[in-house]
Amino acid sequence: RSALSKFRELNDSVNISWTMNEIGNVYFDKGIADSSIIYLTGAYRLRESLGSTKGMVNTAINLGLVYAQFNQDYEKALEYFEIGYEGQKAENDSVGMANAINNKALCYQHTDRFDESLPLLKEALQIWEDIGSKGGQAMTLNNLGDVYRETKKYDLAIEYFDRSLTIC
Repeated sequence: RSALSKFRELNDSVNISWTMNEIGNVYFDKGIADSSIIYLTGAYRLRESLGSTKGMVNTAINLGLVYAQFNQDYEKALEYFEIGYEGQKAENDSVGMANAINNKALCYQHTDRFDESLPLLKEALQIWEDIGSKGGQAMTLNNLGDVYRETKKYDLAIEYFDRSLTIC
């Protein structure tokens, strides 16, 4: 008998939501988007009914990743990343905020909305610099370089890629 079945038998909503989130993540890792969405959506709704803001934020980010990476439904992904961002902001979680901002920016980038992507990436870069995260800075500088490359601003692209290399 599975842990999820046992938690359901015990009516343990907290562990049901946690297990559903984890199963959704496993399906994500396996590349099975539909099953991932089913479990993550169930976890999100249950966490919402429990008033588990932190759990909702975590699951919202996971849902955003599924919608962005597998379904290319960037508008839906943006909705979930915004929920994640607002939750991270409420918790004053700088790392979570910077990651959520980066994810939102990438959604805009994938939909050729570079004018919306650039300010977000610069905001994320500032957060990474403020907290001293070299890895976060390098990732965001690369993302900025990608935007400039895609908009044919090649000198700026090289500048940002070079900055990323000096951090690593």
